[in-house]
Amino acid sequence: MSAQPIVTARQSVGGLATSREFLLLGSLSVLSLGATIRLGTYSPSALELVVLAALLMAGAMLSRHDTSIGTLPWAMLGGGTAAILLIAANPFGVPVVTWLTLVLVAAIVSLLLVRHRVLQWISAAVASAGLLAMLVAALRASRPDIDVFQSLQGASSAILHGQNPYQPLFPVEAAVSPFTFVTVPAHFDYLPIAAIITAPGRLFGDVRFMGVIALVALIAFLARLACESPEPRPRLVRVGALGLALPMTVAIVYLSWVDIYSMVGFAGWIVLRRSNRRWSIAFLVLTFTVKPVILIALVPALLWSRRARFEAVVAAAIAIVLTLPFVLATGLGNFYQDVVGIQASQNFRADGLTLNSAWYAISGHTLPVWFGLGVGAVVAFFALRRRPADLADVLCSGALLSTAAFLLAKWAFLNYYFIPVWLLLLALAGRGVRFEASSSDVALPLTGLIRRTGLLQRSSEGPGLVV
Repeated sequence: MSAQPIVTARQSVGGLATSREFLLLGSLSVLSLGATIRLGTYSPSALELVVLAALLMAGAMLSRHDTSIGTLPWAMLGGGTAAILLIAANPFGVPVVTWLTLVLVAAIVSLLLVRHRVLQWISAAVASAGLLAMLVAALRASRPDIDVFQSLQGASSAILHGQNPYQPLFPVEAAVSPFTFVTVPAHFDYLPIAAIITAPGRLFGDVRFMGVIALVALIAFLARLACESPEPRPRLVRVGALGLALPMTVAIVYLSWVDIYSMVGFAGWIVLRRSNRRWSIAFLVLTFTVKPVILIALVPALLWSRRARFEAVVAAAIAIVLTLPFVLATGLGNFYQDVVGIQASQNFRADGLTLNSAWYAISGHTLPVWFGLGVGAVVAFFALRRRPADLADVLCSGALLSTAAFLLAKWAFLNYYFIPVWLLLLALAGRGVRFEASSSDVALPLTGLIRRTGLLQRSSEGPGLVV
């Protein structure tokens, strides 16, 4: 008599642990914690959490158990993710942010637990107001002493005055050894749309105002994607709560990191390509013309979709046309040095949240090149070998590739891991949503040849995905 409940409980726990939704949610929470506890700088515990998150992503890609999990796991992990904000509150030097964080955490947990629609709206309103108040308090407190903020301010000001944003010089920290940095004069080191898109904020004195608008756009795209899912209302409540709760949001906006604009472009492309192809391509252009770090997240989509490859070619052509005037005004060699050369010439940073930092702390050396190439190849093969069943598969694959690339890079900080965190959040919203309007498009070129080699597998789910 008493054995049956125990067996049922074990089955329930086992089903939860192997659920794709639970694994995606767990990897999101663990990655948020690892990337935030030291604002993306190295510590053994932070690195262990990021590696654990990558393993959970791999588990989510392997899982074929995709039923929705209960409210309690969402409330625990979602509330815990919001609570990580308490760790990230102190660096801004604003005491009120701590109290606002407590309000936000309570509102997020309430939003995830209550089922009454009016109470959900109230909780969502309180959470939104709390997040907005935190952003306003952080922006009013001080201006960050960071080179990206200074260069964005100067470059966007040059745009507003009709000047080439690559002409002024800005103080930039350059790594000459793993723990030694020097301040050198450098030109604007992002692609030109980063200066153009932040220029409206500069009109009001601070480019970071555009970061707030970008955050609103991200949450709007997330909500729209959730509404296209097979279970729109509960999905909207859950992923919307997480969108408000992400712990790195305030830091990304406060420190003016441009990765948020790259992520807006990617999310806009993913969400709008089924309903408005022209606007989706326009957002993909934004992705191509801010910062190239996010491009690895596009690999799964470009690999599996003919239509995505066409959209990428069109967007890349438009991006080249938009960038060409700045290249000609600056000079090809100077433009390359400003955007790429200055990054390539720097030493690796031992304070980055990478495997290189961990190995350097242990041995005093960086990892050999063959290690990065080998591990990267294995991860890429695992992440890309199976045809995606839905949009969540595409996004989770991109998140795993991005996380692995950052772990193996010369440096990676909070702003880098912001990308896979949002990819995972979009994946949670996009479970069950087809990647293509026509599922027959999801195929590699020369699919028959590749299939015969046995290098790639078909997805076991999703009718109509077989070419």
